[in-house]
Amino acid sequence: MEISQLDHRSLVGFSLLFLRVVGLIFAAPFFGNIAIPKRTKVAFSLILTGLLFPFIPSLAGVPTSPLPIAFAVAKELLIGICLGFALYLLFEAVVFFGQIVSYQMGFAIVSSIDPESQQRVPIIGQFEYLLVLLVFLALNGHHLLLSGLYSSLRTIPLGRASLSSLLLPQLIDSMKNVFVIALKLGAPVIAALLFGDLIMGLMARAIPQMNVFIIGYPIRIGIGFLALALCIPLLVSNLHQLLKGLEGEIIILLRILAP
Repeated sequence: MEISQLDHRSLVGFSLLFLRVVGLIFAAPFFGNIAIPKRTKVAFSLILTGLLFPFIPSLAGVPTSPLPIAFAVAKELLIGICLGFALYLLFEAVVFFGQIVSYQMGFAIVSSIDPESQQRVPIIGQFEYLLVLLVFLALNGHHLLLSGLYSSLRTIPLGRASLSSLLLPQLIDSMKNVFVIALKLGAPVIAALLFGDLIMGLMARAIPQMNVFIIGYPIRIGIGFLALALCIPLLVSNLHQLLKGLEGEIIILLRILAP
């Protein structure tokens, strides 16, 4: 297909593909970071659309009348947002794990501004976010997301997505996994902190003169940082497995949205 020989259907198809790409870019972490100017995101989406457009299998299902085009616009945005949202939930699970650990260590009031969400996030949560971002880039996770976008062109033709009733339960199930993943990632650190609190409680019973509230706070912080340092290799390994599982999440979403 020569882009120079565009007719009305091709223009509509290019626009629908652009909307699918825009939905993905703005919804996904890293690509959709608020620190990146919107014009840059739109320009990148336009370039990516131009690169993908020649590989569209067929434009036969692209609508040409106004009302079907309006429905197709909403569907294409939904596809892109769903693809980006699947990765966003993984990042949120890691940030939530960092928040749990921060509260357990006594850092509930120590927070920083997250440059992506523009909200205050405990410092451990921010550290874990940066860690998962580095692992994501090191494992070519951005390639996985772009390859999912390319696969969506073959699985879901432009303008022919199906709004299945299975989509909402799938998204709810993915959101529930945020809490499960966060607790699994944080279990070793939380267990170490609880064990430290237990030891401090026994010491307070054995030595009543010791002020546990004064010496317990720095000890809890030290235990937390030590447990985090020791668990980083395990955390990176778990993130590797979660990113591999992300491919399965994307495939499930594409099958649900396929006509």
